[in-house]
Amino acid sequence: MPEKNNKSGFLVNFIIYFIIAFACAVLYHFLTNRQENKPVSIVEKSALDSLSITRWDVIPQSNMNQIYTVFEDSNVWKIRLQDHDIVDADLGIVTRALRHFTKMDSAKLVKMDKAKWKTEGIDDNGTRVIVYEGSQIAGRFIVGKMEFMDQYKASYYFRRINSDSVYLLKETYLDGSILAPDHNFRKRALDPVNPYYYKTVKVISPDTNVYYLLENVNGVWSINGRNINQNKVNSYIKMLSMLQVPEFEKARVSNPPEASVTIDTKFGQVVLAASKEPSGNWVLGSSVNIGNRIALNKAQVYAVFPPMHYFTE
Repeated sequence: MPEKNNKSGFLVNFIIYFIIAFACAVLYHFLTNRQENKPVSIVEKSALDSLSITRWDVIPQSNMNQIYTVFEDSNVWKIRLQDHDIVDADLGIVTRALRHFTKMDSAKLVKMDKAKWKTEGIDDNGTRVIVYEGSQIAGRFIVGKMEFMDQYKASYYFRRINSDSVYLLKETYLDGSILAPDHNFRKRALDPVNPYYYKTVKVISPDTNVYYLLENVNGVWSINGRNINQNKVNSYIKMLSMLQVPEFEKARVSNPPEASVTIDTKFGQVVLAASKEPSGNWVLGSSVNIGNRIALNKAQVYAVFPPMHYFTE
């Protein structure tokens, strides 16, 4: 069957995607204002509860110009980067960081002369970590330099702000969790759904106003009921599920995009959208990974948005 003309449907199909993108921009401004201006109370706790933590600020060397914030918003973890952009955070590193917060409660109290605080990085110019539970500050720490043999034997000195008590935390690699550089917190997966749960894949290739629809019926893929190359389809959808961001792209996807893939899954819809930059490279974004985008070359664009004949030949 011929490809279906869907010029108007092209715009309608992406309205949800771009509403999300617009909402993300609005959310950034709202959260920035809320985080900076909303009054908070300080109720420091002797023990942190990972299930109650909703945010933490990291201030490297107590320099407010380098602050970044990891926070939960509507059950989604995000990070406000040092450049103030708000993007989705990787749940794996967030989970590890929350677990490490609870390990700080078991750190050993040690004796240390104040004259050594600067050397160990726990004087007032050290890296600060402010932990929140809702609108309350639950903990304020100055974390020292890492003593590193390997990530399983790393150790840190830390103390609470306005306290002279110094603690030693052993066998916990905070530089890979709580203190990780802001860009390490960024979510890299563009399509986190296993292709086993794909129902349909709608593709609009570059420079076209038409689409074709890959349909999964009882484990067999087809286009409008037409038999197609199953090996090619399976390789293609596996590739989609493995898309990662190796380097984050600042440029944004245009509205409307110039190519797209809409994946209907058991867990909801995933939209991958791309547009071409004046440089000739393309920018790819995802509806389930707000703010984290990837640059594509011409060959990669063809791989993500193949023409229909790729599967029928």
